[in-house]
Amino acid sequence: MPRTVVQKAYKFALDPTPRQARQFASHCGGVRYAYNWGLNRISDALDAYQAEKAAGVAKPAVKVPGHFDLCKMWTAFKDDPESGVPWVGDNFVGSYQAALRDAAGAWKKFFDSRAGRRAGRAAGRPRFKSRRRSRWAFQVHGETVRIASGAAIRPAIHGITRKLTKAARAKLTGEALRDARARAAAAKFGPARSDAGTLYLNLPRIGLVKIPGLVRVGTLTDRNARTARKLHRLLDRAETATCPGCSGTGAVTTTTEDGGTRDTKCASCRTAGTMRSARIVRATISRGASGTWWCSVTAEVIADLPDGPSRRQRVNGTVGLDLGTRYLAVDSDGTIHANPQHLDQALADLRVAQQTLSRTQPDSRRREKARRRVGTIHEQVALMRKSSIDRITTLLARTFNEIVVEGWDAQRLAERGNTGDAPARIKRRRNRQLADAAPGMFRWQLEYKTSWTGSKLAKADRHQETGRTCSVCGTVKDKPVPLHHDEFVCPATTCGTRIDRRVNTARVLRAAGGGRSGHGTRPPGPEPTKPRGEDVRPETVRRGRQSSLKRAARTRPPPD
Repeated sequence: MPRTVVQKAYKFALDPTPRQARQFASHCGGVRYAYNWGLNRISDALDAYQAEKAAGVAKPAVKVPGHFDLCKMWTAFKDDPESGVPWVGDNFVGSYQAALRDAAGAWKKFFDSRAGRRAGRAAGRPRFKSRRRSRWAFQVHGETVRIASGAAIRPAIHGITRKLTKAARAKLTGEALRDARARAAAAKFGPARSDAGTLYLNLPRIGLVKIPGLVRVGTLTDRNARTARKLHRLLDRAETATCPGCSGTGAVTTTTEDGGTRDTKCASCRTAGTMRSARIVRATISRGASGTWWCSVTAEVIADLPDGPSRRQRVNGTVGLDLGTRYLAVDSDGTIHANPQHLDQALADLRVAQQTLSRTQPDSRRREKARRRVGTIHEQVALMRKSSIDRITTLLARTFNEIVVEGWDAQRLAERGNTGDAPARIKRRRNRQLADAAPGMFRWQLEYKTSWTGSKLAKADRHQETGRTCSVCGTVKDKPVPLHHDEFVCPATTCGTRIDRRVNTARVLRAAGGGRSGHGTRPPGPEPTKPRGEDVRPETVRRGRQSSLKRAARTRPPPD
């Protein structure tokens, strides 16, 4: 297994004090101000450049600022007393630098998209962030960002072993008396509360923020400290190792635009040749819709990734996946991965919460509580959706050698609609179900998980007619199968295959990817008929009778 430097994200909730929550909000507001300031500076430079060009200047002297230019301009701006931003010094300086980097990156994506240097959908002109509509988030980095346990932060105090006398108590007043009593109690009984198993996140300019063991969002309870404890153990066991990126030389060879090569400094070890086996790159603090503060830590880890598939993956071979809304995924072997439809199940509660929100007065406390209730439902649905997709994608990445999925754009499909001339309510329901299934998140998780497990992910061409092609003979139908039809019928008279349309699409994708199924999979051909019997009752044998789930329907030959 070759050693590789990978970046992993660890996300967990925080439990800040009221003072720390106000500091979080101050950082978010300062970062939003710096981002808008950076966008405005670049926009002014572009307007000046276009004005000189329109005036007939062959080579305009105006320079469009980049990230480092914005940082220098920001330093001069905040140090100017006439700028009116005395609150800038209350927050971490690295958060402003990250916001300016994002502002410069937004303009770069816009110009690269227009010039054809950026793949994917066309990027629009950068827009200013709003206090009400934008997500509250900021970034921190540096050596001060670390995770520590409570045992190292609040050790037991054993300096005072006897009670305070009346004379000593008379000399102490106010906070000094409370501190002396606390030290005396800690010496006799230990700390007021045990923090031996509690983890804390140390942030610059903010301090130690508690990481709760459990986090509750609506009716969902998650063991939040598991992720943070995993990262804490990884950082504690980190040791100095040779950089896998440059093999200890401190430089890597890159390819230039003209096809040549040149040596550049290694970004992982910064020309040192050695690096820690695990280190924190940055931490992003964000506020969820329910008001919960989350921290996403990006860690750089030296991992031993497999250079090939495992024996289990080689045996199972290639699988095709048909992503949809009724089921999250149906593979070429006929296995159905059900869609829990978390949003549909929460629509009743969401409707009541939104009606309550609409009846409140603007800028009132009751409106804030109602808005928080609506946000809690949405955040709970998002967490449960991500958890469901996580389990399925992890299982698929560890089971198969190659996974083939369709390459269509889910967002473009929702904009264009896939229901023909159906009424608006049908299109709206279809788009809501498509967003609830999250096929984009499904494929994104498969991308990085297959790279970690030794398997491969292949995407079919977005214009490939997988839904109209027969998986047995390859005949392409003239029209697509309607969404309300669950069966695909081959139009060729010599074939006449009748199969579930989702399984047929998955097998077409498998043939496009590698075409080799595993030893334990079913051979290509018509889908076997499903057993009769109820699907709602539990799968238990009735007393004295045979289970109805075991009765299979009689097969009939296809009509001539």
